[in-house]
Amino acid sequence: MKEDVFAYIDDHKAQMMDLWQDLVNQDSPASYREGVDLVAKRVSKELEEAGGDARWDEEGKALIAEFPGDSRAPVLLLGHMDTVFPVGEAARRPFTVEGNRVTGPGALDMKGGVAVMLSALKALHSAGFSGRPLKVILVSDEEIAHNGSKATVMLQREARGCAACFNCETGYEDDSLVIGRKGGVVFKAAVHGIAAHAGNNPRQGRSAI
Repeated sequence: MKEDVFAYIDDHKAQMMDLWQDLVNQDSPASYREGVDLVAKRVSKELEEAGGDARWDEEGKALIAEFPGDSRAPVLLLGHMDTVFPVGEAARRPFTVEGNRVTGPGALDMKGGVAVMLSALKALHSAGFSGRPLKVILVSDEEIAHNGSKATVMLQREARGCAACFNCETGYEDDSLVIGRKGGVVFKAAVHGIAAHAGNNPRQGRSAI
């Protein structure tokens, strides 16, 4: 089966590049709902063609797809469809191939990873893979720390019971395996003080800072 998967990848490199180009050339900052929806629609079609059952999760603003397999716990593949680039960036700086380097908004982070993920799933489907079940989650607001959705709640729920998780975001040029990623947290802090002029009467106040 391994040889069949590799042969599929070799034979369908042009289709993978076309998919990558289509994704990069579609603006999809998290705030641009129309663009994100177009990316999600294209990705959903690709997931279905790879044998998955795709659905939209409104709570987490994410595409979720499940692929059948044996009775073992599934393997989870993660990614995101949004970018940090504003509307119009794709027209100004479209998908471009120069030698062995590809540029364009989101080419690296992470539409390249999405294209690789989808191509790998299609290769497994073509080869008749029937091992562990697979689950895919692709969020649409990763770049803004899921502000405005409940993606963190959804991710914990959907990941429960999975045997392993692979984040398909791009690694490094030396092909090393990345085993950890930086994260972020958003929080609010309330502080209290007594207002006073810092120059004229500082002793009558207490700085909240």
